[in-house]
Amino acid sequence: MPVIAPAGALKPQASAEMEELRRKIDELDAQIVRLINERADNARKIGAIKAKEGVKPYAPSREIQVYKRVVARNTGPLPDDAIRAIYREIMSATIALEHPTRVAYFGQSGTFTHLAARTKFGESVVYIPSRDMRDVFMAVSRGRADYGVVPIENSTEGGVNQAIDMFADTRLKIASEIYLPIHHHLLCKGALKDVRIIYSHPQPFAQCRNWLTGNMGDVERREASSTAAAAEIAAREPFTAAIAGSLAAEIYNVPVIAEHIEDSADNITRF
Repeated sequence: MPVIAPAGALKPQASAEMEELRRKIDELDAQIVRLINERADNARKIGAIKAKEGVKPYAPSREIQVYKRVVARNTGPLPDDAIRAIYREIMSATIALEHPTRVAYFGQSGTFTHLAARTKFGESVVYIPSRDMRDVFMAVSRGRADYGVVPIENSTEGGVNQAIDMFADTRLKIASEIYLPIHHHLLCKGALKDVRIIYSHPQPFAQCRNWLTGNMGDVERREASSTAAAAEIAAREPFTAAIAGSLAAEIYNVPVIAEHIEDSADNITRF
């Protein structure tokens, strides 16, 4: 004989199952927090040994080993990139425990160099924006920063001569490299059809030449000191757009109205 129940009568059973899963997640969270702190405590002890021996807390080779090991052990469902991002923040926080790390980078907040620095060092370090490439090198040389991040080469536009020259002019060495895919977006607080001026750095203009010619050929282009500076202008001036990255869109609160407008899908910058 069939059992008839009103709509929604089976919800308590579903809710009970959900609550049991949430309980398991809470237990796992407690274990994860305990293990992360246990890991951090061991790393802090290593940091004390490094300090005695005069070794810097950040070790790029060790970082690479950790990423390779955790990705090799990843069986899903999280993708490898998500695992790397989680461990980047764990290691960032750990380095900050060992020593308050300061990272200088070329440009203002929201530039691709800022994004590269965050991708490498995470959120738990002190970031120092620098107006000039030389300022980054001087900050590290004079001890105002522990590390510096500058662009060296772009797959489309070639080498960044000023950064390359600064390595010849100082005794600083490359500690690590960051290969960052560069995705340019058109940012504007208005509609695409209303854009009268586009701001950006000369390199993004060159890297988006075909898209601009085909879609915004009659729109005036003006140079800005960086993509972030362009986004800052677009945030306050009507009928104005900027070519910049997603981080600049987030920081300066300017909507993306056209995504991935770079001409090359393999547009990569080495920092």
